[in-house]
Amino acid sequence: MKEQKTFILTTLTVIFLALSNLLTTGKFIFTFPVNDFILLFVSIYFYFINTDKNKINSVLLVIFSLFIFGSNYYNFEFFLNTIQLTKLTNSLFTDIFQFLALLVYLSIYLKFNLKKNIFFNWLLFGINAALIVLIQFEITNFLNLFTYIFLPVSIFITDRKDTIPYKSIYYFFLIVNVLNITKFISIYF
Repeated sequence: MKEQKTFILTTLTVIFLALSNLLTTGKFIFTFPVNDFILLFVSIYFYFINTDKNKINSVLLVIFSLFIFGSNYYNFEFFLNTIQLTKLTNSLFTDIFQFLALLVYLSIYLKFNLKKNIFFNWLLFGINAALIVLIQFEITNFLNLFTYIFLPVSIFITDRKDTIPYKSIYYFFLIVNVLNITKFISIYF
């Protein structure tokens, strides 16, 4: 119940931020640079409400959000000066963090598939892994939007979204998908 409320509250917050941009600038733009901070706070909140029920999943969600936070160099604008930020953008630091975030995501997905061995979930896992490889080769930019949608679909199809270990994962990755969609809308429209 807390996870569902958090999902609704996060979605409404992002929409109202975009509406405030519409009123101030005249353009409906989502504030996607704030997405990583939102994701980090949500993962820490999920950690505290689920740490006694399923500690491993809670820790993996926090690690995932920390890697996502580290994979975007604009998050470091608050901490670094211009010269250090330029060095950071020219290094592989953010790419390594993005790759580590994808590995954590695949490990969460693999952990779920080992618990519930269904062919369709393994098929989605294979498609997702192939998509992650394509993203690493930067063949197309918009594929990143679809990266994290496969795990919530798998959890929903197997009717496990209300079980304690997967409720936080389900709603967390729904939030990730909402934030990715807002980023896509802001950049491409």
